[in-house]
Amino acid sequence: MRTRRSIQAFFILIAFLTLSWAGATLAAEIVVKGQELEGSVVGFTAGGVKFETVYGSGAIVIPWSETESLSSEKEFVILYGEEELAIGRVWGLREGMLLIGEGIESATHIPVDQISRSLTREQYESSRLEEMRVRYRYWTANFDLAFSYTEASTETNAFAVGLEFNRKKKPTELFFGAYYRYATTEKEGEPKVKNEDRFFAPGRLDYDISDRLFGFGAVSAERDEIQEIKFRTDPNAGLGYRFIKTETLVISGRTGPGYVYEKYFDDRSD
Repeated sequence: MRTRRSIQAFFILIAFLTLSWAGATLAAEIVVKGQELEGSVVGFTAGGVKFETVYGSGAIVIPWSETESLSSEKEFVILYGEEELAIGRVWGLREGMLLIGEGIESATHIPVDQISRSLTREQYESSRLEEMRVRYRYWTANFDLAFSYTEASTETNAFAVGLEFNRKKKPTELFFGAYYRYATTEKEGEPKVKNEDRFFAPGRLDYDISDRLFGFGAVSAERDEIQEIKFRTDPNAGLGYRFIKTETLVISGRTGPGYVYEKYFDDRSD
């Protein structure tokens, strides 16, 4: 009995040491300026490695120029280039290339300056939303809904809804929007008055000629009951120029010929 227990304890100890060694081997590792940092790799950008240290919450970004060696325990999904995608563990950094894949020999070499986004494989496979973000990486969408009501000597109601789609992939940018606004007022003892009942849908395509100069084509459709406009459209095209272009602010001007067509509820047209 004592011998059997000793053997069981021996195998438990061996298993524990094996798991501990494997965990240490698979642990995320990054060496910066000759110093190995304690923590884990959580993502990648064109600017550097997102790394969470053991000393505090939140991730820091370590520039690629300061990263000497790199590996990860987790598997990542990395988006890069035009529409490229790579999945697997990170095995190293070599001459400006990130090595990712099932093994170091078969790893894909990704130019770090072409990385557009990254997430863990677990996030990608467990979230339908993340999967759609990867599939439609160049698309963004906004949805707005607003409602207001006031009651005093005059009762007012207002409703607005808007939907926008935007696709940016150099050298083109496509935009489409659809908006509807409705509002009424009602004074005591008087009938309700409609102040706004308007639908508007603009669309636009930009094509970059240079970093600041671009060509464009645009068209919109509109219906406005208050102005008695049954249908209005204004196709136009021309050139545009970005006077100010930063990551957070773009100021541009556009010029070119256009045409306006209007049809009213009484069948008049301009």
